[in-house]
Amino acid sequence: MPPLHKTRCIGSLLGTAVGDILGANVEFFSRSEILQEHGLLAHFLDSPARPMGMFTDDTEMTIALAASLVACGAIDGNHCSIAYAQAFTAYPRRGYGPSASQILDLLARGADFRATGRAIHPQ
Repeated sequence: MPPLHKTRCIGSLLGTAVGDILGANVEFFSRSEILQEHGLLAHFLDSPARPMGMFTDDTEMTIALAASLVACGAIDGNHCSIAYAQAFTAYPRRGYGPSASQILDLLARGADFRATGRAIHPQ
């Protein structure tokens, strides 16, 4: 991989993680709620649910996807689904939503990734 491309890929991953960490403790808050509660956010927030610097499921899945792409040289659905399931079952838990948790649990128990798309919501 050319050095500039590699640097840009690393920068994209780091930027994603930093944005995720910065926003983790105010996720689902409106701009006005954030301003009222914290003022202008210029620093990481700490909370019992998300200690300072802890990234969420979004970054965890991004890392799993990137690792799978590097390992396979292209997208491989089976390899990627295994990487997602391994990240999901690792400690600490990162806050996956209920539907994603159910699907990732199926994958962790060996379900075929091609059969999980409608496992929770058949419609």
